[in-house]
Amino acid sequence: MSDCEAQIFSNITRERWAGMQSKAGQLGVELSGDSGRASRQGFTFSWSYDESMQTLVIQCLEHPFFAPCSLVNAKLKELVDAN
Repeated sequence: MSDCEAQIFSNITRERWAGMQSKAGQLGVELSGDSGRASRQGFTFSWSYDESMQTLVIQCLEHPFFAPCSLVNAKLKELVDAN
């Protein structure tokens, strides 16, 4: 499947980012560092956190056919909003 549109989140403090990394780790996705790429069960994500701008860019690069970008991006938004 093709890349999903990148999502840009604002007002992401270091504490919020740490909370998101912890939550993702509980789900089995290791978001180590402020930028990188991780894969699990057919999904591949890239991310970039900029502490000085308090922005986080997350993009799903690969996903199974049964998980459309709309669902993937909605779940990412839930993760960010919950922290």
